[in-house]
Amino acid sequence: MPWTIEERSEHERVERALYLAETQLRSLFEQASDAILIADLDARFTDTNAAASRMFGYSRAEILGRTIMDLIEPDEVPRLQRERDRMLATGAPLLSEWEIRRKDGSRLLVEVSAKILPDGRWQAFLRDISDRKRAEEEREVAFQQLRAVLENVPVGIAMISGRPGAWRREFNARGKELFGIHGEASLELGALTAVLRQADGAAVSFEQLPSIRALAGERVEPHELLLEGADGGRLPISARAAPLLGPEGEVAGAVVAFEDISAEKEVERLRAEWNSVVAHDLRQPLNTIQLYTQLLTRLARGNDDMREAIEQISVTTARLNRMIQDLLDLSRLEARQLALRRRPVELEPLVRACLSRLSLAAPDRVIELRVQGELPTIALDPDRVEQALDNLLSNAVKFGLEGTPIQLAIERGDAEVAVSVTNHGAGLPEDFLPHLFQRFQRAADRKLARVEGVGLGLYITRELVEAHGGRIAASSAPDGTTTFRFTLPLSPA
Repeated sequence: MPWTIEERSEHERVERALYLAETQLRSLFEQASDAILIADLDARFTDTNAAASRMFGYSRAEILGRTIMDLIEPDEVPRLQRERDRMLATGAPLLSEWEIRRKDGSRLLVEVSAKILPDGRWQAFLRDISDRKRAEEEREVAFQQLRAVLENVPVGIAMISGRPGAWRREFNARGKELFGIHGEASLELGALTAVLRQADGAAVSFEQLPSIRALAGERVEPHELLLEGADGGRLPISARAAPLLGPEGEVAGAVVAFEDISAEKEVERLRAEWNSVVAHDLRQPLNTIQLYTQLLTRLARGNDDMREAIEQISVTTARLNRMIQDLLDLSRLEARQLALRRRPVELEPLVRACLSRLSLAAPDRVIELRVQGELPTIALDPDRVEQALDNLLSNAVKFGLEGTPIQLAIERGDAEVAVSVTNHGAGLPEDFLPHLFQRFQRAADRKLARVEGVGLGLYITRELVEAHGGRIAASSAPDGTTTFRFTLPLSPA
């Protein structure tokens, strides 16, 4: 029975649609980046795409008619047979890694995704994973090297990974030793509150734990803690922590480092004890020398030579007394025993009193004072502020050129008062400025190093200023102008 016009039209439409679908499918087949292979019941290739030719180094014509066994090592054939039997028995696809031989004899590692079609033919997708495997192997080598380093560093390391509520904790060998962890045992994050204390012995809350702070996204700078041992002893440690971020910037874990600082604390204690003992033992004979110097001064009236010698003894004794005071202050600072005795003080009279003492000690130096703005009454320790200012003025005299003025300026800001001392002399080397306020620092420059002192004055000055909640800094211009500037907050810190 002939087709009607409508039936023929529908038939042609279906054929066009099938042709278009086949054309699109073939285009996708050829343009796929993965190699695609189709084999018959005897495992001979009946179709392939351009990516397969690039992967194997064979032309399409050379691939067709070959079998899967032609591309793998002979000792892998039994494995292939087992996988084929499994696929036939279960209908499950194959997804595994295989090493194939290319036309030039080289080997290539590929990931194979294959299945047996309903008519018994094979269909397989092959992806070159040699670069990925090489990167994984390099990453594994790097990981093992890092693990070896972490296991042998003398610092306790705790690695925390996973997700909230199910964090995994892993300690290196030193970390296990510090926290008394044996074998593969672990330590719950909350359990740390039972063994950690603040440096003053106060309890550490769960939220204060370095690990918890890091898991909250905070970077924890070195923080002194006490670790309680099973014997009841307390070990001083320094803890620092940082969050580990995932690919999207989310917190994916944390790393915590614990360092035993008991040796450092003992050295600090012995140094503070030594400073204190030496300072006290030296002060008694110096007081005796000063007493007899005053007596000799009265007896030497009319004898200029003897009076000059006695004055030299007095000056040297005063310098030694100042060094002893610096050592005492250093020991108090390191023992955190230097307390401020604040009271309301008018700053300008205090500064003028310091300048008066300087005028008596250095009558040949011109001193210029500039006050900007109305100065309020400030709560401070006047003795300690005078000590800091005396140190800076004394430096200005020692390091300034004779005949040049010493300039002192006081400026009021919105929340603080700034005091600056300027002198004109040799200046300070630029590479020395970062170390200027450290203990026992002396400049290498001969013009500066010849000035007597033990290198504690500026360190103590900085500590005194910062104890008041202020800041101190120094600058030196090429022309030799050097300025020390410190601030004092209008309200106590």
